[in-house]
Amino acid sequence: MIDVILNTIVSGILIGGFYAACAIGLSISFGMLRIPNIAHPGFIIAGGFLTYYFNKTFGLDPLLAGLLIIPIFFAFGFLLYRGYNRFFESKRDEREGQMSALVLFFGVLMIIEALLSVTFGVDFRTVTTPWSSIVLHFGSVGICLRMAVPFLCSVLMVCILYLYFSKTYLGLVIQAVAQDSMAATLIGSDPRFAKSIAFGISFSTAAYAGTLFVCLVPVEPSLGMQFLGRVFSIAILGGLGSPLGTAVAGLIVGITESLTTAYIGSSWTLAVSFILLLIIIAVKPTGLFRR
Repeated sequence: MIDVILNTIVSGILIGGFYAACAIGLSISFGMLRIPNIAHPGFIIAGGFLTYYFNKTFGLDPLLAGLLIIPIFFAFGFLLYRGYNRFFESKRDEREGQMSALVLFFGVLMIIEALLSVTFGVDFRTVTTPWSSIVLHFGSVGICLRMAVPFLCSVLMVCILYLYFSKTYLGLVIQAVAQDSMAATLIGSDPRFAKSIAFGISFSTAAYAGTLFVCLVPVEPSLGMQFLGRVFSIAILGGLGSPLGTAVAGLIVGITESLTTAYIGSSWTLAVSFILLLIIIAVKPTGLFRR
């Protein structure tokens, strides 16, 4: 009995780290930029499909392929924010801008799904690696590298982002702009450039989360819509704009879902996760970690 509980918790921790990688980009765009980018899961799936393409076409290791697509998504996110700022954000007040963003990015999510369906079809796609089937045993606990490697990559991503936003000049500028754009302008910062960088980073993390996704399970174009509620709940639960909070929230949701699957049933996992979210938000509306 204890062995089963330990393996369930370890599995929850590993999948929770992956959840954190999926949600951290949304935490940046929604928490720091006030942009409800509901297309975020679509870019995760797009990153997974591009990783699959590079793996099958050129034989690249998926983790390496993921690194190669990061600059592509960063540039796209940078330019997309410039267009959004020019045609939507700068011409409306904050509430109208967020409503416009919801409509805009919902449309982007639908376009991504359609493009992936046309290009790759609606079948599930996955990648195989030399380490996918390796299982390490530590006593009675078995850890599959197919889950452990994405977990370690997720931890590394969270640590890099935490250090970037808390220790580098541009990271601190982004946080300053997020808190008070006008005050940041008075000290010589360019809010538009800082937000463009932050949005590019958000897209980059989505791309690499997609790489980890396709290493874990097969992906298909409509998974972005199915994954939307989970990434939003993790981002809100952790405290919008907090990389550390997103990581903790991902672990909580991962462990909760793993225990729910083991003892109640897999059909209850999403419901239990949202019940947990509602309870924590009722007690602490700002999330676990306030930015």
